[in-house]
Amino acid sequence: MSGLRFTEEMDGTVTFDAEETDFERGARGEVRAMFHLTIALDDDDAFLDDPGHQARAWGYVRIDGTPYEVADGRFNLFPHADDPRRTRMEYVLPFTGADGRALELRGHKEVQDDAGFDLWADTTTLFTRIVDATTGDQVAIGILRLTLGDFLRQMTTVRGGVDALASFGAFFGQTLLRVYGKRQLPETVRRRPPARRVPPVELAERIVPYRTEDGFDGHLVNVRATDREPHLGPVYMAAGSSVRTNVFRAPISENIVERLAREGYDVWLNEWRASFEHPRREWTLDDAALHDHPVGVRTVVEQTGHDRIKALVHCQGSSSFFMGLVSGQMPEVDTVVCNAMSLHPVVPPLSRAKIELLTPLMGKFTDYVDISWGIDPTTWLAHSVRGYVRATHHECDNLVCQISSYFYGHGGSTMWDHAKLSPEVHDWLTDEFEWIPVSFFRQMRRSIKRGHLVWAGDHPGVPQDLLAQPPDTQARITFLQGTANRCFSPDSQARTFAWFERHQPGRHRLRQLRGYGHFDCWMGEDAPRDVFPIVLDALAGGAMNIVPPVVTPAA
Repeated sequence: MSGLRFTEEMDGTVTFDAEETDFERGARGEVRAMFHLTIALDDDDAFLDDPGHQARAWGYVRIDGTPYEVADGRFNLFPHADDPRRTRMEYVLPFTGADGRALELRGHKEVQDDAGFDLWADTTTLFTRIVDATTGDQVAIGILRLTLGDFLRQMTTVRGGVDALASFGAFFGQTLLRVYGKRQLPETVRRRPPARRVPPVELAERIVPYRTEDGFDGHLVNVRATDREPHLGPVYMAAGSSVRTNVFRAPISENIVERLAREGYDVWLNEWRASFEHPRREWTLDDAALHDHPVGVRTVVEQTGHDRIKALVHCQGSSSFFMGLVSGQMPEVDTVVCNAMSLHPVVPPLSRAKIELLTPLMGKFTDYVDISWGIDPTTWLAHSVRGYVRATHHECDNLVCQISSYFYGHGGSTMWDHAKLSPEVHDWLTDEFEWIPVSFFRQMRRSIKRGHLVWAGDHPGVPQDLLAQPPDTQARITFLQGTANRCFSPDSQARTFAWFERHQPGRHRLRQLRGYGHFDCWMGEDAPRDVFPIVLDALAGGAMNIVPPVVTPAA
């Protein structure tokens, strides 16, 4: 396995006293001490197999302003952890003092579950002695600490292959889980009702429930204008993960649901099992592809009497829909408009590294993550994520917005361009994101590695490789490609379009949403002018803004 390395910096104070035995009293001294190290795991398999979990360390120790080189230090991460409720991190850093004497800085972090939330203190507090390397006699004693700022800088220095990062992260997380125990996340507290604007047309709504073969109770929200017949027929809609279909109904001048109803469509919004309208449950894209979407589509057909329907799907609503569509589960669908991603999840390199590293680690602590931790930080894990995001994201003052960027990408404004959102919409979206199971991230992690969506389980009767045969659908598809999408690269849609084009040349379309990202195509103030005409034209089978498939090579 490839190597991994990172830098670490800690500082504090020590007392030069050969007789002092108390670290806290030693830390009250006036002599500043610190170290700056590079820690390297040259062979990650050997590191994990070694009971001492030892790595090399080099850099320098600085005592009272004077630096001393460390050339052959060692770092042990959780060595010989026989006690399941406590372990250590150990440092031995040899250097030559000002008088030519061989010295060692020896430090350890006590990792044990005491009362209260002590994980952060335990993993950032180094009980330190400086000793004579020959005799072992104590020279100084004190405490060095890792600050939040130092920790954040340390995270930017991690280097190594994604497999090495994932293995190291899993080992680190499993050990902390064993020591501190798994905390279950409580059900999310529901917040104020979603904001609504008075629509430009009077709308009628009704709820139509359905049950799938695996026992899931979902429902469709049927929306139509009251002053006209839906002469253009039914449109089935599905949103992504950690949201509900209300994301299609942002308080802008006219949202996409209102526009479709005004134009004469009969709108059917599926609150499938990823919607936070339902109690939390683990799910995969397979569940929706084989159950939620096919049953939802058949329900629309039965309710409307139309044997052919159109679909408008977004993000994971799109990806799960396409898994069912290409495997022949929805022959009733004759027109599809999909946004962001369908069969090929392409993400920026840093996002790929993060999902590789954090998915196995997060799964050791919880079965769910929750974007609404920005306003409901009810557990130690929620507080930790909230604190980290607050310290690293400065694009706005909305923590739900910031946490969505953290979980679904890297850097600020992953989900939308803030300049496209009104202050009202930016505040409204606080209530539009909640939970998502780690089971989804596991499936997406595997799919990103493969370069296309893969099933999470075995399903007799459907192709086990989604792309190994032509698509089992005659639907005409328009792929919407936000050119500024930082959650899923525009290449995601371009690659799926190119795959369909190989099997069904000339049948499908790729349309660019220039300057739009992941969600602002539905929530942006100018979306009714810039985006909705393209959607309507695509549903009607038009050819506006056709672009050739420009695809970068798969990783």
